[in-house]
Amino acid sequence: NLLESVAKQRTYARNELLKTLNPIIKDYMNEKKIRMVVDKKSLLLADEKLDITKDIMNLLNKKLKSINLN
Repeated sequence: NLLESVAKQRTYARNELLKTLNPIIKDYMNEKKIRMVVDKKSLLLADEKLDITKDIMNLLNKKLKSINLN
């Protein structure tokens, strides 16, 4: 029962995060004229100058301070 509760909270938190994150990434792409964003796990090799993770994390942290799980 506890594991089920934690799983539901985790799913809720992931959905809330993505609800906020996706528009941030889309706006960033429009602003910087980026045509594609690829998950690092799906990437074999790339120039580190193309990594936007820190920029996106900073924008996300400004917009979403926390996620309430209750």
